[in-house]
Amino acid sequence: SSGINAELVSDEKDEEEKVESLSKNSGNLEGDQVIAKRSETDFLPASHNKKNLSFSTFEADKIQSDNDRILQNLVEIQVRKPKYKPEKPAPVRPHHAAINRKRQEDKIKQENYRLLNRLLTAK
Repeated sequence: SSGINAELVSDEKDEEEKVESLSKNSGNLEGDQVIAKRSETDFLPASHNKKNLSFSTFEADKIQSDNDRILQNLVEIQVRKPKYKPEKPAPVRPHHAAINRKRQEDKIKQENYRLLNRLLTAK
């Protein structure tokens, strides 16, 4: 195990040196090439390079395809037009206190009008 770690460290240092030398000579690169540093998993044997250690590759692929299918269904549901028409909002009704206040105001106006008529006829 320590031999593998030492080998990984030396390989990583070699890669860093390559990246540094290539970045210094970036004028020699054609187009927009991007040089990426390799990760530690790139140096592991293929048996260690598994995406998911809890499941076999077949099971992980099946899970991934099921997740992709479910995601596609959710996206279709989200963009789909609703099958029902939204209900119109209920008409706004005044509060009972507002109704009673309005009745009281109307009653006062009516009494004031009667009183005004009596005063005008008395002159």
